[in-house]
Amino acid sequence: MDAAGFSLIQQSIPSDSGLVVFDSNCVLCNKTIRILLRYDRKRKLYFTGNNSALIRRLKEKGMTFPQPESVLFIDHAGLYTEAGAILEIMKKCGMPLTACLIGLLTPKPLRNGLYRTIARNRYRWFGRTQQCFIPAPEDSGRFFL
Repeated sequence: MDAAGFSLIQQSIPSDSGLVVFDSNCVLCNKTIRILLRYDRKRKLYFTGNNSALIRRLKEKGMTFPQPESVLFIDHAGLYTEAGAILEIMKKCGMPLTACLIGLLTPKPLRNGLYRTIARNRYRWFGRTQQCFIPAPEDSGRFFL
């Protein structure tokens, strides 16, 4: 992603928050977003699907995103992909410390390899949906559609 796109996203979210870009057609991803909404009691996470109007606008401006098979996490410190994105998301929303520590103690090549295996097979293992994720009214302000 180029600097202008990164800056635009950073301007759209509070400085202590982050944006999760997820595959809105993936059943696993949609279920994960529901879990994150439950754990994120401090409301630090914002969300957008990888085919949202925000992402389409950025792509139309010529911005490219790394690894289309990866969840992306963007905060004011940077852009994270694969297992790194998952760990940053977990830390940001206050997931249990033991889960974060297990992830951090696992060697990066191993955790990214596991992530890639799941990402490659997610539709076959968990399914695909054509229905848009519809957040609860109290969470709708946290979604960029």
